[in-house]
Amino acid sequence: VLNVMAWIALFVVGCVYVNIALIIISAILVVIFVMWSFCVWDRVSFAVALMGVASEIVSSYTGVIFVSLGVIAFDVGWIMLWCTCTYAYFWYIVEKNIKFEFWIFLLLLISLFWGLAVHRNVSHMTTCGIDADSGAFCRAMTTSFGSIVLGSFFVGFLEAIRSMFKWCENNRFSCIRCVVRCWLGCIEWAMIYFNKYAYAHCAIYGSGFMHAAKATWQLFLKRGIVMIINDDLTGAAITCGALICGVITGGIGWAIGDAFYGDQDTGDWSKY
Repeated sequence: VLNVMAWIALFVVGCVYVNIALIIISAILVVIFVMWSFCVWDRVSFAVALMGVASEIVSSYTGVIFVSLGVIAFDVGWIMLWCTCTYAYFWYIVEKNIKFEFWIFLLLLISLFWGLAVHRNVSHMTTCGIDADSGAFCRAMTTSFGSIVLGSFFVGFLEAIRSMFKWCENNRFSCIRCVVRCWLGCIEWAMIYFNKYAYAHCAIYGSGFMHAAKATWQLFLKRGIVMIINDDLTGAAITCGALICGVITGGIGWAIGDAFYGDQDTGDWSKY
């Protein structure tokens, strides 16, 4: 519904400013989202029930919230450590006048994205398995940690390759690079989406990653489109919640800034 309203608003803006391209694109997308909403409307109640169950589980096991906050803090520390190591490497090659090694930087990128993916999946597996096993975090950090590391490696490797393509951009073969980056992005998205369900299987049943991947693939073959619909509906609601929190946080920040610094003269900014 919000998507339809947003594209209707853009359609109105296009009509006001007589932007033919915006009118055509927004009109087409309005029709597509209206048809999509009509087709999946009977799944809304099920998606609401799923979100209600998930909310009750998180409310009952508040430890998953602290795990998620801890993962965020660990991510910050990991990025700072990675930046320090990368800076040290570049400082060394400049100071010693050594040739830049492409493969070393690629390994650095893999280590960055691999580590971030591992942290994210530890939190995900803990949340998925907390209702089936109260020691879900301990399982994620011990017997299931190898499964997390294995699945995260593939995602981290693809993210590193995409970053290298973006970093090495120039005017040569731009069309081919664009196609390759799009192709890698699609594979990365599919792998992240697939791993999300595979890790849920690992968390609930305690199985290995390869066995969970096979079971998830069979599930996709049987109920793939239904899973995508449920994810789309629940994801939209979660996104709206995050957007509301962002607006509230921004408003609080503005209010604090205005309260402490609103009466200060900022000077003439035109000279800058």
